[in-house]
Amino acid sequence: MGIVASDTEALTGFSAPYALGFPTISIFFSEKIRMSFAPPMASACRRESPFTSWRTVGPLLMSVVFHLLITHTDACAPPPRYETMRLMDPIKDSYAPGESVKYQCRLGYMVKPSFARTAVCQADNSWTPLSEACTKKRCSNLGDPGNGRVIFTNETLEFGSQIDFVCDEGHYLIGKKTLYCEIAEGSVRWSGDPPICERVLCAPPPNIENGQYSNMGKEVFAYSDVVHYSCNRQSGSDQYSLVGQESLVCSANGEWSSEPPKCKVVKCIFPDVQNADRIAGLGTKFTYQSKVTFRCHAGFVINGSNTITCEEDGLWVPPIPQCVKASTSPTTKPPILSHSVSTAPVSTLANTVSPISNPSAVPTTPSSIPGYSPSTKQPPISGVLDGGSIAVIVVAVLMAGIVASVFLYKYVGHRRRGKTEVTAEYSTYKDTSASPAEPES
Repeated sequence: MGIVASDTEALTGFSAPYALGFPTISIFFSEKIRMSFAPPMASACRRESPFTSWRTVGPLLMSVVFHLLITHTDACAPPPRYETMRLMDPIKDSYAPGESVKYQCRLGYMVKPSFARTAVCQADNSWTPLSEACTKKRCSNLGDPGNGRVIFTNETLEFGSQIDFVCDEGHYLIGKKTLYCEIAEGSVRWSGDPPICERVLCAPPPNIENGQYSNMGKEVFAYSDVVHYSCNRQSGSDQYSLVGQESLVCSANGEWSSEPPKCKVVKCIFPDVQNADRIAGLGTKFTYQSKVTFRCHAGFVINGSNTITCEEDGLWVPPIPQCVKASTSPTTKPPILSHSVSTAPVSTLANTVSPISNPSAVPTTPSSIPGYSPSTKQPPISGVLDGGSIAVIVVAVLMAGIVASVFLYKYVGHRRRGKTEVTAEYSTYKDTSASPAEPES
């Protein structure tokens, strides 16, 4: 669409003051539509004011401008932007239908196979839709280092990811612990070289007086290496004892596992314990860590520990025990009784009652009861009874005594009544036989 103004047309038939020139305006909307506008000729009778001409041309121009604003243009807006792609050519303000644009992958991304990267401005002034046609590039897999491992923090090797390196126990890391997959020279690669894991080393262990350790000529010891200490032998009966840890280990922190031992002469006195036998440690000389075990004789009990050890300072630990005579003091517990009650007939009851197993503990014994004789056989004591059992036994004995007394009382009473009746009969018979017979007449 365009607007064209033609040359000024002169009015004829009027003098110069009344001859006004107005342009002719032509508007082209397309090749087929053309509009021309020209103001009416001024009247010859009077001179029109400029405001009269504006009232004629103004509405015409306003309608043209309004038409331009509402008329839809045949063009596409700038193409859309994508996260993984960018335009290969500079962006224009508008694109005619049929024009196309091509995208390329951004840095750190690569093309996905079978994905379109060209968009076309369509007749409806829209672009053909596209999907993200690029994906992140991947860095190479560095693998686990020797004596270590790699940790995938993002669980991927794509551009922007992170990996961390960790060494096994007893090894330390040389190099960067963390690497990143980043852009470099138009591609992607790790931010540095992979580290290595070296074994931890220990300095030689300390020397000791009157002793030595294995591999003394070795200058460097690695993690988990072990050295063994021993004492030198000397002339005479007293030899050195190794006091402390016999073996040391090179630890993961580069230090030895403990302080070195010492070589020294350690002697403990002979552990003489009266009324006891030695059942372990039967020698006559006792050095560091010698052990002796005792057992007291019958009738004696041990006061202390039955096993003692010779320590670094020449003392027995725990101290040497003693075997003391067992205590014979009376017990504070009630006496232990054992009884049995017979259920035999009354005539044999006196021979079936068992005596108390500990007669001295009870003032009254079965022998003091008339008609009873103690048994010569003592029943064995099965064990120590508690207070409840003792109470039950005492009650049972008392009940048995009461029952026996009742039967005895009845038996004696019966015997006495029988004897009285016989005596009365005999007396009657005697009186009858002793009386004189009456004389015959």
